[in-house]
Amino acid sequence: MALSLYDATAPVYAQMLEALSKILDAAGKFAGSNNIGQPALANARLYANMRTLNQQVKAVVSHAVKGTALLCGRPIPTFEEKEETIDGMKARLAFGVAQLMALTPQAFNGADERMIVREGEPTMSGKDFLFKSSLPDFYFHLTAAYAILRHVGLPLKKQDWFGV
Repeated sequence: MALSLYDATAPVYAQMLEALSKILDAAGKFAGSNNIGQPALANARLYANMRTLNQQVKAVVSHAVKGTALLCGRPIPTFEEKEETIDGMKARLAFGVAQLMALTPQAFNGADERMIVREGEPTMSGKDFLFKSSLPDFYFHLTAAYAILRHVGLPLKKQDWFGV
């Protein structure tokens, strides 16, 4: 059986969003026991000109939700902005998981050849979009969020990354 774009996206993205949500649970406990305020944690970054943890979480969810919507030829769901706290980031992740879990394999019929329209112009096939843009961007921002939390001292392991 061939790998479908559904198999490469919705369940994988959902697993990783759920793993990040669990990591944020640990981050909340870590922040509380180390006198790190939630706004400070949400605004932590690896370097001054890089995105904050909160912005990385937004990007992770955006790439998962927007990417799958584009592949399925559906409108891009929007998320009401929440405060920059652990709970706000977890709410965004839960929204993303709900959007992904609502997708079916049938929604991806023709996705590999569907032309992805960005900024009003068809740019690439769905297959190219997924493997050359959506997945790399998703994992880039997910890795950055993980790295920020390690940088502030959260003791994470590789198993945390996978959510096991």
